[in-house]
Amino acid sequence: MAKIVLQTSRFLFSKDITELLLEFSKIHQYDERKDYKEAWTEWIKDPDIKPELDAEVERIQDQGFEGDVLDKMFKSVRYYYRKKHGKTTNDDCLDIDEHNPGLRTYDAFPNHVLEKIDAHIKTQIKTNIYINNTVITSTIKPATCFENFCIENKQLIVELIDAPTKDSVKQLIAKLKKSYKNRYYNLKVSIEKPN
Repeated sequence: MAKIVLQTSRFLFSKDITELLLEFSKIHQYDERKDYKEAWTEWIKDPDIKPELDAEVERIQDQGFEGDVLDKMFKSVRYYYRKKHGKTTNDDCLDIDEHNPGLRTYDAFPNHVLEKIDAHIKTQIKTNIYINNTVITSTIKPATCFENFCIENKQLIVELIDAPTKDSVKQLIAKLKKSYKNRYYNLKVSIEKPN
């Protein structure tokens, strides 16, 4: 039986590397840009850190990443991890439960919308494949899939916009996009998981 592979578009760092990056970002959180860059340059040469980073670079490249992995790490540390400290993330689709302020609830889409998203993702994957020996590869990107979904489901989106919610159109589209891409990623993981 042929193995199904979906083109990776979301390259995630390993847990150990993420912890190292978070630690670096916390230490240098308030550095000026020039100082931050100098600290990064020194840090990636550290004899205790360099072997771990080199192994992570190799792992990410083996997954198909074609860019500069260290540059991706730097940008993640500088523009994402650094700002993560001391702040709670409050996505537009999350609300604080009135009866239990410590509990967040997710305002999910109706099941028929989620089923339509799942069916659309599967169709997009199937119609964008090529076969090479025993490997079936789908080259469609989640962003392209979502654009196609919006084009093909304009009426559904209008119905969601007209539904009695507190979301603005911009918030609704952002929430729909996030749900779509998360469902795409989860489907990708389940397809590629060995039996």
